Amino acid sequence: MLYNKEADKEQLARYRKRFGKDAPRKLSDFQDLKYRDPEKYAELKEYYRYRGVATDSDIRFFYADKAKNALIAQGEIRAKGIVVKRSPITLTNINDHAKQQISARGITIEQAQKL
Repeated sequence: MLYNKEADKEQLARYRKRFGKDAPRKLSDFQDLKYRDPEKYAELKEYYRYRGVATDSDIRFFYADKAKNALIAQGEIRAKGIVVKRSPITLTNINDHAKQQISARGITIEQAQKL
């Protein structure tokens, strides 16, 4: 642990940047995890990679994605992609055809936005 102290400091800084308040608080906590609990450290590394792709998602979505992958591995479901937090979508530049279709269905622009 002493030999890798500087490298671990740099690694922890990257984790803090990506995780924010969810990162280990102290270097000693991070090193204990890294060198004494390989299973938890492997999961932390996996979560780090996940958050690199799903930047707005949190640990709940990571575990949901892991559960989805387990179901795929068991042959229970078929799915593609990863589980992520829904991003807000804003309707802009609605063309005339879309406006007619929304109106024909009795939906307001505001209701369509919420959908």
